[in-house]
Amino acid sequence: MANYTTEKQGQQDFFIKYGIWDPNSPNDENVKLINNTDGIYKGVIFEFKIQIGNYNAVLYQAIKYLSSQRIKGQNIPKNILLISLNEEKAFLYNSADFIEEIEKVYVGGASKHNNEFLNEKNVEPIIIKNIFKRDGMDKILEIMKDVSFTKINIDQICVVGWAERYYKSIENATKTDFFHELKNPTEFRDFINPWKGSEEDFKYIMDLLNDPDNKAKLGAFYTPKEYTKYSYKMIKQAINEVPNGNDYVIIDRCAGSGNLEELFTDEELSHTIVSTYELWEWVVLNKRIGDKVKLIIPPQPNHENGLLTGGDAMSQPIFKECLEYVNDPKCTVILLENPPYRDETTNLRKTGAGEARDTFVKKAMKESTVNGRIANELSSQFIWSAFEYYLKKEGDSLILYSPIKYWKSQHLINKEFKQGYLLNRKFFHASESAISLIWWKNSNEVKELEELTLQPITLIPQQNNAAFMIDEPIVVKKVYNNFNSYFDNTRDKENYIAMLNVSGFNLDNASGRLLRRNEDLKGHGTKKLLYPTDFYTKLPLFAAKKYIHKSWTEKDVIFTTSDGGKKYLKDEEFLRKSAFWVAMTQKNECFSYYCKDQVFQNELVFSNIEIDGEILHSYKTEMDKYFNNYKFDNEEKKILTQFAKIHKILRGKELQKQLSELYHYSGITKFDKNLVYGSAQINKLFNLNFKKDELGNNIYKETNKQLYNSLKGKTFKMNDMLNTELDKLNKMTNKYYETHISKKLFKYELLK
Repeated sequence: MANYTTEKQGQQDFFIKYGIWDPNSPNDENVKLINNTDGIYKGVIFEFKIQIGNYNAVLYQAIKYLSSQRIKGQNIPKNILLISLNEEKAFLYNSADFIEEIEKVYVGGASKHNNEFLNEKNVEPIIIKNIFKRDGMDKILEIMKDVSFTKINIDQICVVGWAERYYKSIENATKTDFFHELKNPTEFRDFINPWKGSEEDFKYIMDLLNDPDNKAKLGAFYTPKEYTKYSYKMIKQAINEVPNGNDYVIIDRCAGSGNLEELFTDEELSHTIVSTYELWEWVVLNKRIGDKVKLIIPPQPNHENGLLTGGDAMSQPIFKECLEYVNDPKCTVILLENPPYRDETTNLRKTGAGEARDTFVKKAMKESTVNGRIANELSSQFIWSAFEYYLKKEGDSLILYSPIKYWKSQHLINKEFKQGYLLNRKFFHASESAISLIWWKNSNEVKELEELTLQPITLIPQQNNAAFMIDEPIVVKKVYNNFNSYFDNTRDKENYIAMLNVSGFNLDNASGRLLRRNEDLKGHGTKKLLYPTDFYTKLPLFAAKKYIHKSWTEKDVIFTTSDGGKKYLKDEEFLRKSAFWVAMTQKNECFSYYCKDQVFQNELVFSNIEIDGEILHSYKTEMDKYFNNYKFDNEEKKILTQFAKIHKILRGKELQKQLSELYHYSGITKFDKNLVYGSAQINKLFNLNFKKDELGNNIYKETNKQLYNSLKGKTFKMNDMLNTELDKLNKMTNKYYETHISKKLFKYELLK
């Protein structure tokens, strides 16, 4: 009998004994450790336990893994092999016997709550004994030769995963091709049953099934049902405010598959005009509500490469089909829209890119007073054209889902604010951030608003996405000026000590970087130069760009601004605290380096100051000079002590010895006592744990396989200590930022 104390060791021994173990080469001849499973090899999924007391419970865990495989668009191995290591037994099941269970959705860890599994069909396993001896091994090896899979049924839960797999496998495939594949499988013939459903089955996720090119072109976007209830309430209220004697029309120029109209009554649909630009969405839209709406635009699904002729709302000032209602003084127009948003100057394709870039609306915006960069954004084109061409009469309304920047910084709308919410974009199948839902109304008595109060609403996945209203409303303030006004672009371009990229209003990594070398900028924005005489006056701007959001309700709501002018410059303590944080944080990407035998030191870090009786370096940086005769408080002393501790580890013989084993690989740098190192440079150059994370990138694996293989799975004691202390410093600087800097950024309107 075996005597394993850990599943991992037994698992590795098993795979080694059977000749399928090479963690550095997960090809078809080796077991693949994917999706948290204990291993998948051809047509077999393994689940290891030290000893199996209840094989139904372990079977249930494997079923949950297979459920996840199905949802991700991955093959379902025919054979489920449960391994009881210390009993040297295996339990074999056919996954086809549990297809109903596999096609369910499971929440939480696969290893939890498994004793509740009943195995209602009473399927008994084939038991194989002596799995580490020849008679048992022969039986296992025979099973492992089986490259068979259980066919699954396509449904709304798994179709996105299989669509993504299809588009990766078939170059230039379209959604039309994908639906044909579902009905008559060729690529997936061994893995799925022919789909006998209809596009109606996928009405809520049709946008997600676009091929990658059309996803980018259309900015495909999904609106969750629980959120559409709020826009529907606004629709009802807008209808109630239609003047007596007036008719009304509801127009949705980017209806997709009709998510926003799902709750409409037949009466409301009879007043509704919907449009979409994509063939499959038109088919679903027509099937769902074609016999109930006033009109679908375009009326016929003539298309080119799946994009409908006459369906591009930006190619004309107004759909001709809408003119009679827009021009009718006795018809109130209500626009309901969740426009796709993307910047058309990014990731343009050669094919078809010209049409997208030169739409009628974009040209009209640029000919007016709208900034060209704003005009490039598709959502801005929809919003601007709404009031420019459609909502011309007193009482017309726009009910709009969109990031709030269209009002906050772009100033595209100045209408009567009726009502508004903040929604979590996470539930729109996007990254977590805030998106607004606002009802705007045309009014002759409108006042310029400087702030809006929006009610945040989140969804609770554990309760079927039930909507939950957060108690504290969010006040959104308008912004006017970015940080450009703080810089003198006529100054000397040579004698600078750092470059600051603080472009735009956004709070993202690309628009907030502090660097020393030109090559590090990598085309992200326009560099602003910092000089020895006044560099510290610009560091609060960098601090503002690195604000850490406390909640999704802040993301895409808080912007950086210079609306507070120079008030912050009068607060000497604030300037000092900001500079101290910059000197210590890993967000400061200034590196020391050599260029043509000349040393360029990181000037924005501490070097020649006394820390616990010691001096780190003989070189005196500009940051050292700025803090000359400054008395650090106790918190700052603790942070400096932590910084000195990291330098002590870095200079130590043990760490240098460990690093020396890897010097011959590109990507490993020797410690240079002549250079001044900040925490970011230490982390990037010398922290092997950082490189392990970095090496998770497939491109890096391909370009530096030797280094990748040398680092993977290895432990370096002193490096782990360095990593631990760097992490501690990072936490200390984050706390310092929150305590001493964050609030004042808002006070001086550097954040707003």
